[in-house]
Amino acid sequence: MGRVPEAARPLQRSRAANQGGDPLAPEGRTNAIRGVAAGLERLAGLLRGLLGLALIAMVLLNVANAAGRYLAGRALPGADEILLYAMIWLVFLGLILVTARRRHLGLNLLERRLPPPGRRLQRLLTDLLLALLCGFLALQSLAVVERLGAIGQTSMAAGLPMAWVHGGLLAGLALTALVAAVQAGLGLWRLCRAAPPGPAA
Repeated sequence: MGRVPEAARPLQRSRAANQGGDPLAPEGRTNAIRGVAAGLERLAGLLRGLLGLALIAMVLLNVANAAGRYLAGRALPGADEILLYAMIWLVFLGLILVTARRRHLGLNLLERRLPPPGRRLQRLLTDLLLALLCGFLALQSLAVVERLGAIGQTSMAAGLPMAWVHGGLLAGLALTALVAAVQAGLGLWRLCRAAPPGPAA
């Protein structure tokens, strides 16, 4: 095969970048951002399925506990504790899903009055604050989990390790902080992309 002329090499490199060969090209960055957004959507779908299965399991355990109490005169040992602690995990895993889907309860009085760039900036600041707050709370929860693990404390009825119970708070807060940080990064990218170009030199 003949050699590619020097004048044609920049064009060849540009075509390779447009085909995804160069991740630093604008098209490559766009594909990476879309991949991150799609990853968040897949995470939300996975969490929704897990939460649904956990809720079904809790309902079945509650029914079995009630049937044992009223039909056999004996409840399942530790069932009430398991249901209580499972609800904690359910709530904090649901926090990740709500954050990924942007379904938090809030007042949109200010947001409705802002122009589109203002709304994007307001959403970016909200994501940053949520990431910082949940990250700080996750660090505090980590200290509690480590302390409970060190002393080996267990629950009274079911004998569950309390470090595992409080691990629901740690997992939910840490992953929520991560999701909010990723959303803040996506929001910053969209905000910079929507900004008008500066005057030509």
